[in-house]
Amino acid sequence: METTFKPKGSYADFKKGDYSNKEFVFELIKRNPEGGTVRQKETGQTLPFPLSKRIPMNGTVFYKEGNKAPYPRRIRYTLGETSIFVDEQQPDDKFPKKPVVMEFIRGRFSVDGQNSTLLKFLMAWDMNETKEGRDTKKFPVFRLVDNSKKVEKAQKEEDELFDVVDWCRNADWETKALPLAQIIFTNPETLMQTPKEIRYSLVQVAKRDPAQFKKMLESPKTERTIVVRAAIEKGYIVKDSSLGGLFWTDNDSIPLNSAGPGKDVIEDFVNKSFSGKGEEIYKAIFDLVNPPEQYVAETKQSPRVIEAPILKECVDSDEDLLMLVRTGVEKGLITVNATKVWWKYKDESSKGEAALVAKLKDNPVMLQLMKKDCGIE
Repeated sequence: METTFKPKGSYADFKKGDYSNKEFVFELIKRNPEGGTVRQKETGQTLPFPLSKRIPMNGTVFYKEGNKAPYPRRIRYTLGETSIFVDEQQPDDKFPKKPVVMEFIRGRFSVDGQNSTLLKFLMAWDMNETKEGRDTKKFPVFRLVDNSKKVEKAQKEEDELFDVVDWCRNADWETKALPLAQIIFTNPETLMQTPKEIRYSLVQVAKRDPAQFKKMLESPKTERTIVVRAAIEKGYIVKDSSLGGLFWTDNDSIPLNSAGPGKDVIEDFVNKSFSGKGEEIYKAIFDLVNPPEQYVAETKQSPRVIEAPILKECVDSDEDLLMLVRTGVEKGLITVNATKVWWKYKDESSKGEAALVAKLKDNPVMLQLMKKDCGIE
């Protein structure tokens, strides 16, 4: 007689009632310790499970019926009965029952789906880790081997990887990808690379932990930080670290926020943007960055590749630094707004020409980068 192999059943199959033509395999949770005494004769390797483990098939579960509160109800599996509930079985004094045990051989126990009573008992038993709504005060002993969950998990991980890589490669450059890169990469040299190279670096970060990267993208705080940085990049608002605030480009008199000493200006504003006045200002910034018919910026920016700056102590005079700033303006490296209040170099703005000169004296990284950009060093 030929052996008939049945497909393995999943918990979803049981819930749907599609189990009569399937085999359900249960596995012990606790394994033998590595280097244990139970070994295979052929290989000498430690067996993963005991050769045999027996568990009496009876217990008590909390049973919920309709809108009534759950109440304890005894269950057991015994031969000759079609119900798993003791109160629905024939009385023991008239029909004595022989105890039945669940015996795991080398860690596994199989059930033919046609034995619906046994299957229902195992799925209702709190010893089964797979049971939905199980009593967590009881320690589970076994679980259903459900490959469908493994496949589902693998598909979810593949989908997450595809989503984050696609985002890094195709998200709008000015309003999404570049602002996120400014959050992740603190090395100025990385941010001076071409958009294609920066996108590649983002992909590598995303691949290391797709789930965490996706969680970061979906974080409201990250989303708002991206919008604020995009607004700075587009020139709608300016950041002045020396004054500890953000300002509208065309209004330098009142800061959008004032960060305390030692606080990051953008992070401070984002934290305040979830309520009150801060939320109103954020919505206005969001509408500027994301107008109804938004121009989709492609990664066609001119490459800005430089060597890593060698930091040197500033020995330039104020006159030299003033000439450097004006050279930067002529070359389009420094932008000045219409009222000539804000002088912006990269993502940092200064209130006036003199303030920018002062920043260059105090910030050797900014000074060296500006000299490189101007072709002085």
